Amino acid sequence: MRHPPGSALALLMAATIAAAWPTPAAADRRALVIGVGRYRPDPRWLSLEGPPNDARAVADLLATRHGFQVTLLLDEAATREAILAAVEATVVAGAGPGVERVLYYSGHGSQVRNSRSPEPDQLDETILPHDGRDIRDFELNALLVRAARAGAEVTALFDSCHSGGVTRDLLDDREARGAGADEADHPVEAERPDPAAAGVVTFSAARPDQRAWSTT
Repeated sequence: MRHPPGSALALLMAATIAAAWPTPAAADRRALVIGVGRYRPDPRWLSLEGPPNDARAVADLLATRHGFQVTLLLDEAATREAILAAVEATVVAGAGPGVERVLYYSGHGSQVRNSRSPEPDQLDETILPHDGRDIRDFELNALLVRAARAGAEVTALFDSCHSGGVTRDLLDDREARGAGADEADHPVEAERPDPAAAGVVTFSAARPDQRAWSTT
């Protein structure tokens, strides 16, 4: 039986964290689920079939089996501004003790060169919204940390590549969830909060030097 192209890791990650959640008990369980498979035309960003399927499956699992109020952003709805606004409204707003928050993203991952980054490679890992305007790791981390420091239980899942120079491998029937790194310098000096230190539980499909695959 052939399943819709996607990543088995999507449901595996969701099921792993969901196993720790009993029948809905928290009065406030909210999840933001994002799946981007269609991108604005650009030779660096190939379309992906899997992410919208993954996002729908994860959203259904969280809503029907674990009582989460789910906000779902797919393809054209998942622009940079829309994603950041939805993280603020869904994950950060109302955060406090006894509150549970989930952020799930499936789509392209990339890197942006940043000469002001304190990291040795001076590259910021990113997720790639539909409009191609990167959201950098420290931007997302700052929002997740705000929610965690307010007392919420925060879980973040990223099913994407987190490495530069990753494109679809045409010799394979799988899709790499990565877009080529932006080699132009985009210097930003910003605080880089540590989500783990704040209590955020994070699952990712790949290390910065790995690919994350969609399979058929």
